[in-house]
Amino acid sequence: MSERTKWYFNDWCKYRAGLREIWASFDQGMKELEPMKGSRRYIERCEELTTERDNAITNLQTEFRNEFSLTIEGMRRSVNTRPAIPPTAAQLAVLQTLSLRKQISIEELKMAEQSMNGNDLALSTLQDLAAAKGVHYRIPTTKKDLILRHIDDLADSASRLLKLERPDSRRERLERAHRNRYEKHVYDHDLFSSFWQDQDPQSEDEALNLFGGIAPDQIADFKEAVNR
Repeated sequence: MSERTKWYFNDWCKYRAGLREIWASFDQGMKELEPMKGSRRYIERCEELTTERDNAITNLQTEFRNEFSLTIEGMRRSVNTRPAIPPTAAQLAVLQTLSLRKQISIEELKMAEQSMNGNDLALSTLQDLAAAKGVHYRIPTTKKDLILRHIDDLADSASRLLKLERPDSRRERLERAHRNRYEKHVYDHDLFSSFWQDQDPQSEDEALNLFGGIAPDQIADFKEAVNR
């Protein structure tokens, strides 16, 4: 079994640790320049340190953008190639009975839906059956759809994380978002909301909950689906 959820958590922590190292080096370099402040050499060295810092951040973002992409695509592939669980004999009996009916009511479909017990294949068959009978009835999101939605949320969170250029600074995030919106007249939602990603999850499960919106009681099922 793969460990994609663990890779996601580890990459999240490694990216933030990498940012901290880059900024610690930059801040230390600037501190050492203090005695030279006001000189031409001070200005030149400040520019050099800033360029080194920015290049290091860009390289780090590129590295982890690739890592997150591989992990997310692996999660999606695992879910999309997951063998479907066949309906039970009881569920097939319900579907067969409804298929023989000339007409089906909304109430009967609701009762049938409950008997499908979240089985994706049975629910999709029930949806097709309703359409064939001319009844407009939308089955709620299947487990597969819900898992894919959570994967999308993890991907969005990783994208926002990679917009962070300095960790542990919510104020800096908001100031940058404000400048983008009011000075450059560009509203970047990811940039503005990225302060939510400016935190260190304490565990793999916490990362899935915070950044994928996965409820604690659904995490085990999510892991089983994406870590195959």
